[in-house]
Amino acid sequence: GWHASTENTNKVEHLNPHTKEWTLRAPMNERRYRPGVAVVDGKIYVCGGEEGWDRYHDTIECYDVATDSWTIIGEMPTRRSWLSCVSMTIHRDVAPKDRRERATANDLEMKL
Repeated sequence: GWHASTENTNKVEHLNPHTKEWTLRAPMNERRYRPGVAVVDGKIYVCGGEEGWDRYHDTIECYDVATDSWTIIGEMPTRRSWLSCVSMTIHRDVAPKDRRERATANDLEMKL
């Protein structure tokens, strides 16, 4: 995230909406500003972002609530920030039969 001192930070805080209390959690491995974020199966995924005016990330970190830990799980093909991320469920009849294959945009069609 971004800190008021204009420094990027790797700090992570959790807000309990019932008690309105903030709690520090494990810091991310890398400082990030303007990353993409999505939640999938109870884990938080943070992609890319900026560390400075001329330093962009290509890494993807995953936060596990159960262990209060961050793990770098991969890299994107290019470094970038200002990402939009979304979690999505692909219906079984559209997903590839062999899980080692990936579905492409051409495999998907809107079903209303």
